[in-house]
Amino acid sequence: MLDYETRPVVLVPYVASDDHNPSASGTGFVVVNLEDVNEAPIVTWPGEGSAPALSILEDSVVGAAVGRIVAIDPDNG
Repeated sequence: MLDYETRPVVLVPYVASDDHNPSASGTGFVVVNLEDVNEAPIVTWPGEGSAPALSILEDSVVGAAVGRIVAIDPDNG
């Protein structure tokens, strides 16, 4: 899989040969520079398999924690 964040440059090996007798051949690498795209953040819910239903008492103080959500942006930088 091509992934800019883990490996922005990929070397692809090649072998080229001709049809002559005797044949001649050569090898080398093609350098592929990947371009970054803006992927969506990955959102997870710690301790849960899917998005939990969050609830809070109606008389809770302002600023009380309702739950915890973790978001990770896979983009480099």
